[in-house]
Amino acid sequence: MKKQSQCWMVASFFLCIFCGGVAEALVIRSYSAARHDRFTGFPSAPVWNDTAWYDSRLFAGVGWWPNDVRRQFTLVSPVHILVANHFAPTVNSQVKFLTADGEVVSRTISAIENVLVGGSAVDVCLCTLSEPLAKSEVTPFAYMNLGSETYYIGKEVVVFGTSARAGYGKISTYLTVNANVGAATRSFRIDYKKTADSTTTIDDAYGEGGDSGSPSFIVTDGRPGLVGINFAVSGDTTYNYLYCSSIPYYVTALNTLMEPTGYRMIPFTPPTPILGTLRVKEPETFVAGQQAVCQFGLKNYASGVAGNVTMTLTFPSGAAPDSISAPGWVVESVGTDEWRFRKASIASMVTATATATWASFPERASLYVKTTYGADGATEKTFYSDLAPVTSYAEWARFFADPDPVGDSDGDGIGNLLEYAFGGDPHAASWKTVAGNTLMPSIVSEDGQVTLAFPVRSDSALTYTVEYSDTMEEGVWTTEPPVPVTTTTAAFDPAVESYSLRTISYSLGEMPHIFSRVRVTLPDSE
Repeated sequence: MKKQSQCWMVASFFLCIFCGGVAEALVIRSYSAARHDRFTGFPSAPVWNDTAWYDSRLFAGVGWWPNDVRRQFTLVSPVHILVANHFAPTVNSQVKFLTADGEVVSRTISAIENVLVGGSAVDVCLCTLSEPLAKSEVTPFAYMNLGSETYYIGKEVVVFGTSARAGYGKISTYLTVNANVGAATRSFRIDYKKTADSTTTIDDAYGEGGDSGSPSFIVTDGRPGLVGINFAVSGDTTYNYLYCSSIPYYVTALNTLMEPTGYRMIPFTPPTPILGTLRVKEPETFVAGQQAVCQFGLKNYASGVAGNVTMTLTFPSGAAPDSISAPGWVVESVGTDEWRFRKASIASMVTATATATWASFPERASLYVKTTYGADGATEKTFYSDLAPVTSYAEWARFFADPDPVGDSDGDGIGNLLEYAFGGDPHAASWKTVAGNTLMPSIVSEDGQVTLAFPVRSDSALTYTVEYSDTMEEGVWTTEPPVPVTTTTAAFDPAVESYSLRTISYSLGEMPHIFSRVRVTLPDSE
């Protein structure tokens, strides 16, 4: 094939960028359309070729440019593709992919950025799509992260090229190649032996004009890991050489370019993140009708970075906050009751937060918020938290003839606030009895052991304070008990909804008597 592009001398042979002007194809030793083509009917009506020597459907993330179908592109995030710098497409043009289900989908290229080294471009560039591809349509490729380049040498690769075909190769060495695009490009080389012998295979391939930008993969356990992007060829009397930019080498630079969009390159073997959810409420207890703020945090407890982090907050219908602020997150979507966020990474022991604000917190018995989160290497998890508001005194007393806390609606001598706090019936001179439990304070003294027990509302913001005195005179009551006390709070048995039982126990010791009382305080907000 003609190599109609710039050439330069490397050692004793010529190395050429192979964009080419003639639309030929990746050269395969014993080419067979049934064995090597990804599709039949390409490009007008592509259909998956399931007879290929490689599993063609694993490579749905390799797309093509309709303007020039020689050009193949590699999806590395829902909105990013990699190409060769010298053979890049143009902004506002389209890229096409065939989904695993056989549907052609198109996206528009909105931006193209070069990978820079020392301010100069290498032969790799990143294209951004105008809208993401869903994983159900096309799954982005992970890059192979074996560590040292030594581990890649000798690895077998699936090599893609123009006309949507793929052959076989093996990584022979790593080197830095001046590709005449600005800066030298770190690359690996695939050697194609011109004369077939016992060391060659029928699938051996080498690049020709138009193959620039096509990817190469190492397949492990049925998964392809991206290792390179084709960009140049050369040859001598024995071999043809294909040069591929080392994508693992440029991951840090690519991550920097991708981070503002909330994505980063996906490692084939990611570290295992340990993510946990946190919630901070202001005030600590929500009251219906009052302003409320809840901060939803996602913390990375692992020693390594969590990559491609996602978080979704789903609120009950009609109970969504008025606004959510999420510094550092990219807001992926906002629905009526759902917010989706993503973040390129969360460093070790760092918490990323989203803060929900209600001007008037909804009045409802329960308000379960669903938090769904995940990251590279982590199974998506879901956590539910109940942000149900407490029952405010104002709400409880709103139909009373005398709703004042010190009023006595039923004339039994017990004020409204105490009835609200301890489970009294504000419409009758009696106390509630639930499942055999009478909801009222009680005190028992037996053999010098005193037990004070009283109901505590678990659905309110009341403060219950036990005070002590040895004279009962006003001004001498104190919250400091004169003897050691034991305080426990537990559910009633059987359970009583919205109430728990608080018990104060102490021994009189040498004292003849100790007086105890419970002071109930209503928050200013109620």
